[in-house]
Amino acid sequence: MGSGVLAEWIDGAAGPAGDHTDRSVDEAFSVKEAHAIVRHLLRRNPAIYFADFAVTMTVVYLAGFVYFRAGLSPLQLGAGVVCGCALFRAGMFIHEIQHMRRGEMTGFVVAWNLVYGIPMMLPSFMYANHRDHHDPRTYGTVRDGEYRVFTTGGLPQIAAHFLIGLVVPPALVLRFLVLGPLSHCWPRLRRFVLVHAMTLGDPAKGRRIWPDENHAIWAVMELAVCAVVVTGSVLLASGFLPWTILPKGYAIGVLAVELNAMRDFTAHRFGNSGEPMSHAEQLADSINIVGKGPVTYLLYPIGMRYHALHHLFPAMPYHNMARAHRLLMERLPAQSPYRATNRRGFFDTAGTMVRAAAAYSKEARLAKVT
Repeated sequence: MGSGVLAEWIDGAAGPAGDHTDRSVDEAFSVKEAHAIVRHLLRRNPAIYFADFAVTMTVVYLAGFVYFRAGLSPLQLGAGVVCGCALFRAGMFIHEIQHMRRGEMTGFVVAWNLVYGIPMMLPSFMYANHRDHHDPRTYGTVRDGEYRVFTTGGLPQIAAHFLIGLVVPPALVLRFLVLGPLSHCWPRLRRFVLVHAMTLGDPAKGRRIWPDENHAIWAVMELAVCAVVVTGSVLLASGFLPWTILPKGYAIGVLAVELNAMRDFTAHRFGNSGEPMSHAEQLADSINIVGKGPVTYLLYPIGMRYHALHHLFPAMPYHNMARAHRLLMERLPAQSPYRATNRRGFFDTAGTMVRAAAAYSKEARLAKVT
């Protein structure tokens, strides 16, 4: 495809995203040099995690209380938006949890699951597929459930990426109320659930089962979520809770999911052809959002705006990312590929992605005609 927009987008990834015989990125970038600059910033501060999460969840529950109690009014709308945005932000801690070593910050992991993960039907094991996303053997390949080639998938794939959020809340209810409990009685179904229903990526791609996974703890958490769903159903059926809570809960749930879809859409250039990528190539295919403004702070909480930095140093705690990025920009050579990962903001990045996908779709149609 010779589209200028598509070529600009792929070339912006410093070349190798589409051609893995070119190792120029690997030659131009030294991970060791970058590590020496930021290695003092790789330690997590549990106090920051607990304080941040506590404040965020306070906003979730206070705004939610107003939202569910108020009648149809600007107050209810405002409270719902605030609740949905805070719900999205609190959920992003699941990403940090996936990058914690076994036994690291166990108290926070337990607290997050008890206060957020289990009540919101999003226990931390649901993001177990994220290890595939950082494994150099699977990143950007058909085994990476988080990676979608939006440009060559065209506009329909972009639309599907956002429309899928409309079915996520009822799908989670079905997964924990029916599929999860049944799978404990049927080994073959359990295998299917472990591969395809414990992923926040593409369920069709599934995920790799790692040998160190604690499936016994996962089962306990899974049944706890089921108990929450059953309890809610009983309260609704008995009239203790009004049925109007369902559309209200669905609305803020979809809002949180769609905000994450917007963030995810601009995390990478998604230009890989399906071959394994080196560490440096993953960096070149990833994006840092460096602009400032309310949209940036809303869509990229918990360090998610520095996604290229995250793929460079996955263990970097979110509270040190801004400082690490500044140090890298100050000290890396002027020709460093790291600088090419920076984009201004969501609209800049998403606009380029949509134009590239539209151009690819147009050229594909013309190729069929001719």
